Amino acid sequence: MLSVAQYRQSIIDAVAPMPITDVPIDDALGLVLAADIAAPMSSPAFANSAMDGYAVRSADLGELPAVLEVAADIPAGAAGDRELIAGTAHRIMTGAPIPAGADAVVRVEWTDGGTSRVRIDRSVDPGEAIRCEGEDFSAGSPLLAAGTVIGPGLIGLAASVGLQSLPVRRRPRVAVAATGGELVAGGGILGQGQIFDSNSHLMAALLRNLGLEPTAVATLSDSVGDAVSWLRATAKDCDLVITMGGVSAGAYEVVKDVFTQVGQMEFVHVAVQPGKPQGRGHLDSTPVIALPGNPVSSAVSFELFVVPALRKMLGYPNPERSLVTVRSAVSVRRSVDRTRYLPAWVDLAANEVATPGVHGSHRLTTLRDTNCLIEVEPGTSSIEQGDLVRVLLTS
Repeated sequence: MLSVAQYRQSIIDAVAPMPITDVPIDDALGLVLAADIAAPMSSPAFANSAMDGYAVRSADLGELPAVLEVAADIPAGAAGDRELIAGTAHRIMTGAPIPAGADAVVRVEWTDGGTSRVRIDRSVDPGEAIRCEGEDFSAGSPLLAAGTVIGPGLIGLAASVGLQSLPVRRRPRVAVAATGGELVAGGGILGQGQIFDSNSHLMAALLRNLGLEPTAVATLSDSVGDAVSWLRATAKDCDLVITMGGVSAGAYEVVKDVFTQVGQMEFVHVAVQPGKPQGRGHLDSTPVIALPGNPVSSAVSFELFVVPALRKMLGYPNPERSLVTVRSAVSVRRSVDRTRYLPAWVDLAANEVATPGVHGSHRLTTLRDTNCLIEVEPGTSSIEQGDLVRVLLTS
């Protein structure tokens, strides 16, 4: 059997980063910046007031209280062409440009709020309540770094300097198909021995949770001909195809049967529980990842093997998600020969992780409220409550 690390690396190696494209900043959330960007302007672009108050010469406040004539009002957005004459004050609003000659702003709470004349009760040092030009960053300085995952703060920063688009690795186009003659699409009528298809919905939701909208979602029967037709038609317009089911050693393994006719696939065993049978390969130039059919196996395999591939395609500097060490709130049994992954809920503030007491590759209830996978290395002894465990963050 391949180790989890060996198989994961083989999947990562089989995909390439997506092409770089410019997207509007409002469409860039969750994508990865593909190039360094220097600041096209300084911020602040001009010296301005940090609060509502009065622009003054600090030397005019030698004796308190000081009473000064209010020579002008300066609202935010006003032109920065005003000049303060000694012995006067300008009433100024937050963000308004500092008039020439002023070296401080007295906040309105330290005055009587006068509009023609103002009494000032406190002195100020030069620079008080003034945002200096370029104090955040200067024009031409590094602003945004390639490899950064674009969040709301980065979008706000980009907008603040007038950027309308950002260079990113585009989102990969991903198609998913659940396979099996026992599967019935939602809304259908179950026959003897049939079950509703949850896998295609689960996989589509996992993709959407990464900010990716699947380009095609299908429920395929055990008909090899139908599966071949769907795969050929779909793969032409995709960057990745994910299948679920049909990769085990039994009869009616439709995915294995399909790839004896089309594409190039390798089916392997990985030392992982759940999810031992796995498949990887290509259909023409499109990568294909074949996951096992039990829903928990599919979900765990997605996090272990598909997510790193997608992160590489999106341009993440590190394709693999973070592992943290926390204390287990429950006792956990080890597998003898395979690394075990258990859907769980980690509370990072409490430094504790919990998981249901009973697990099985068919038990969808274990996925109901999870944000991580507990990683349990193979061995003979169990992990006891309070022991340290490694956790793969999935949310």
